[in-house]
Amino acid sequence: MTDDRLTDDAGHLTDAGLAAFHARQDRMFARYGYPAQYDTAQALDLLGKTGEIQPDEAIAFLYPSREAAEAFADSNLLNGDLPSLGIMEVAGGWLGAVDIRPDLARVKADHERRVAAASN
Repeated sequence: MTDDRLTDDAGHLTDAGLAAFHARQDRMFARYGYPAQYDTAQALDLLGKTGEIQPDEAIAFLYPSREAAEAFADSNLLNGDLPSLGIMEVAGGWLGAVDIRPDLARVKADHERRVAAASN
């Protein structure tokens, strides 16, 4: 019997979850192309988020169209619980930034669980 769950009890991607992630990502890249990484501190400044969130708690990309930026933002929220910090037109395309604090919190909680398990 195969396990078709996308995550295990600890919230880690299973093989099926990782395959689904890669398939979804490949579809996004095929439709919209690959976004270019953008300087996060500059993105936060342009989006008016400086002081609300630190640059190491976000990631920013430049997309070829508003449609692409919105599609990636929707996918990040739906599939990773990562909220958009905003989308705006800039020279060269559309800027989108994502709050990665939910991922950072998951990594920290997982690390704490592993440390606790190892010390018992």
